[in-house]
Amino acid sequence: MDSQVDQVHVSVVLPIHNEEEAISGVLDELIAVLSDHLSSESWTIVLSEDGSRDQTRLVLERYVATYPSNLTLLPESAERLGYSRAVVRGLREVSKGLVCTMDSDGQCDPRDLVAAWSRVSEGHRICVGYRSPRVDPLLRRMYSKLFKFVFQLLFSLRLRDPSCPVMSAAASDIVSMNLEPVRLNFGFWWEFQARIQSLGLDVVEIPIRHRIREDGATRVYHVTKLPRIAATHLIGLIKLKSDLKR
Repeated sequence: MDSQVDQVHVSVVLPIHNEEEAISGVLDELIAVLSDHLSSESWTIVLSEDGSRDQTRLVLERYVATYPSNLTLLPESAERLGYSRAVVRGLREVSKGLVCTMDSDGQCDPRDLVAAWSRVSEGHRICVGYRSPRVDPLLRRMYSKLFKFVFQLLFSLRLRDPSCPVMSAAASDIVSMNLEPVRLNFGFWWEFQARIQSLGLDVVEIPIRHRIREDGATRVYHVTKLPRIAATHLIGLIKLKSDLKR
């Protein structure tokens, strides 16, 4: 057990939508990592489940029953929030210690969270990951590179991987940030990076492992949806730029 971070409470926020097949493996792995590095009183997983149409919520309820002191399942929302608002809702639940994030589809390796929160414990304000290498389908990577080019033109931000979902920060810094209104419904991390840059917060990047999805193709970034998502995100970036100027 790492004595340096054992005194700090670590909360991991998971946005979850239709991950019935993958979520058990993700939680088992994440719980094992947290238990290996922290005492049982020093970690929490915030389950921000967002309108799943499969049995995801039932699976989560079983885990909460098994780990009632460590897992928090947020109430069902009246309508689908979308990825970005699900992340924000989860982050708003954390008010102390350190907060970490990762996706719930099995592509993130929970072991990388240890390096992320350790960098924050060492004094960095925010630690973000970059996927090395990124294993998403070619078309999605191409769209991401094009979007990154436009993003850098608008925000002059030179990060390796602004859309990576692995992040750690002091909860107090996240609480003090203005994360709304959300401008990119499914591109939260692009928006997050722009917002923290506008605040001048110290950011450090670390390489993370990126894995093939546990349960087949992505639910959000299907090839047929990419053009529409790209168009709406470009409009969202322009609105975000205007927000941050004000």
